[in-house]
Amino acid sequence: MRANDFGIPKDIFVYLQKTEERCNSFGGDDFIVRELSDPSMLLLRRNGKMLRPMLVFLSALAFDKKLDDYIDMAASIELLHIASLVHDDIIDREEERRGGITVNMKYGNELAILAGDALISKSIQLSCRYGEKVMDFISRVSIEMCAGEALDFAFQKNGKTPDVEDYIKIATLKSASLISASGSAVPIYLENGAAAKMREFGRNLGIAFQIKDDIEDFKTGERGRHMPNIVNSLIEYRNMDEYAALAEAGEMNNGYVDKALDMLNGINGEYLGMCAEWIRVAKS
Repeated sequence: MRANDFGIPKDIFVYLQKTEERCNSFGGDDFIVRELSDPSMLLLRRNGKMLRPMLVFLSALAFDKKLDDYIDMAASIELLHIASLVHDDIIDREEERRGGITVNMKYGNELAILAGDALISKSIQLSCRYGEKVMDFISRVSIEMCAGEALDFAFQKNGKTPDVEDYIKIATLKSASLISASGSAVPIYLENGAAAKMREFGRNLGIAFQIKDDIEDFKTGERGRHMPNIVNSLIEYRNMDEYAALAEAGEMNNGYVDKALDMLNGINGEYLGMCAEWIRVAKS
C-alpha cells in the first residue's frame, strides 16, 4: 500500500519516504556494534506497507498540518512494528519475511532476540522528543503487543483454535493496539482532547485490518498457520461451512470499519476515512 492507493494527498508519500529514510539511516552508532546493527537493520531495509506511519501523518494532517514534526514519531512506531515481526518470527520459526530470509534464520535466535529488543529500545528513544505522555503510551502499547503474542502462543502450544471472542482479544492486543497508537499519538502529543476517539478509531480499524488479512490468507491457502484466523474460528465454533464463514468474516470486517468511521464524527478526518474504506472487504 502506498499513499495514492486510495486517493490521499501525494504529499503523504513524501513523508513515508522520509520515514523510510529515517529508519534506514540507523547504523553502527545507534546499535554500537555491527553484530547487533546488521540483524537489527535486516527487515528495516525491506520496506513494507507503511500503514502505521501513514496513519501518523494522516492524523497529523487532521489535527496539526505540521507533518515534518512527526517523522520521528512515525519512525518510532514503525520500529516497534518491525521489532514485533522479528520476535514473532522467532516464536513461529518462520523462514521468510517480506520476500527474504528472516532475522532468526540468518543470524540465529539469540541475535534475533537481541535485535528485536534493540529496535524496541530505539523506538522508545525516538518517542522521547514527544514528551512523557507519548513515551508512556508507546511503552504501554509494546506491553499490549507482548500480551497478545503470549495469548496467541498459549493457544498454539495447546493446539487449539481460539473462539471468536478470544480471537478478537488476540487481534486487539497483538495487531490493533499499534494501529490504534498510530492514529492517536499525534492528539496525545497535542493534548487536543481527540485522543480517546482516535484510539477507538485505530482499535476498530486494526481489528478490521486483521480480519481482512485473515480472509485473504484463507482464500490463498495460508489459513492462519500461526496467527489465529477468524475464518477458522467461525468454522469451528459457529459450525459454518467455508463459504458462510468467509461471508460472516466479511460482515465483521465491515462492522469494524463502520465503527471506526463513527469515531471520526466531529474530526476533520476525510483522509483517515478513505484509509478506513481501503481496509473494507468488498461484499460479494
